[in-house]
Amino acid sequence: DYPKSLHAVRDVISVCSPDQEGTVLDFFAGSGTTAHAVIDSNRENGSRRKYILVEMGEHFHTVLLPRIKKVVYSKDWNNGRPASTGISQFIKYYTLEQYEDTLRNARFTDGRQLTIDSMKSPFEQYVFFGDVKMAHVVEQLEKKQVDVNLQNMYSDLDIAESLSNILGKPIQHRNRKSVTFIDGTSEKIHLGDMTDDEKLHLVSLIQPLLWWGEN
Repeated sequence: DYPKSLHAVRDVISVCSPDQEGTVLDFFAGSGTTAHAVIDSNRENGSRRKYILVEMGEHFHTVLLPRIKKVVYSKDWNNGRPASTGISQFIKYYTLEQYEDTLRNARFTDGRQLTIDSMKSPFEQYVFFGDVKMAHVVEQLEKKQVDVNLQNMYSDLDIAESLSNILGKPIQHRNRKSVTFIDGTSEKIHLGDMTDDEKLHLVSLIQPLLWWGEN
């Protein structure tokens, strides 16, 4: 019925992560007390703990993220003004596709939604196998050229982060045109600089993340 105690959370973190290098996970982040506790601990004793928070809905943007920004900027506030120095912080957040998003992005062809076939399992006949699988993203042009427009699926799709997740490779460096991973490999991420083959290569990489059903 009330927010977690900041001091209690700090005590728990100090006991569970005595090496001061751990990562703290809060699957029900609420107002961000766990992040607040980690940030304060790092500020006061020089620890290097990280935190992972999970929350849903607009609550993240209206409550949780503003609190983290405020705590990072200053530990103490006086009449709305910062009363102490801030701490260096890098925050990365993901917006995950919801089930409703998947339904909205499905594009069906006539007559393929679902057919009854006793020789196939229910899974093989699943309704999403009628989805044309991103056909609105890859457009066939004349002279065997293709045009890839990922913005037709999501207006704010982060290609570099998506590739990092799919390939399991942390990002070492990124710029507007390409991303380089920690193992030294790199991929182009700016569609305007890609050849047709490079565009198709990109689509083949992100397919496991964005497509449902058969290849």
